[in-house]
Amino acid sequence: MYLLLMICTAILLTEMSGTKRGQSIPTFNINAQTEQEIKDEIIIAAFIRDIEKAVQHFYTQNLSKNVTVYDYETSIISVEKLDGGLIQIKFGVVPQEGAHDPVGFDVMTYTIDSGGTKQMIGYQHVKTYHENE
Repeated sequence: MYLLLMICTAILLTEMSGTKRGQSIPTFNINAQTEQEIKDEIIIAAFIRDIEKAVQHFYTQNLSKNVTVYDYETSIISVEKLDGGLIQIKFGVVPQEGAHDPVGFDVMTYTIDSGGTKQMIGYQHVKTYHENE
């Protein structure tokens, strides 16, 4: 399982480094069929409002942009169990200005406990897409 997550993360990071406007990275799959795809869809659905709120705050404060976060532009980079029973989930997000204008790539890290309490523990703005890309 962890080997599969590592491979998927490597593929995602490779794709991200070459991604430009008009290209896409693997994200949420509305046509999920496999058990893993369905689990990913559930996790993203449970966190999407928290992710959207954090992304909108970052972009309005730092780049003066109003952005939207779509579940289909959100991916799970990694999931791991931490000491003490917390689960850590790392998401990759491509915020949009309008419906089809990606403005950047961000990575957010959350923890969740067995009671469902979520906490964002990290926000990293990885890349800004400029108009000429």
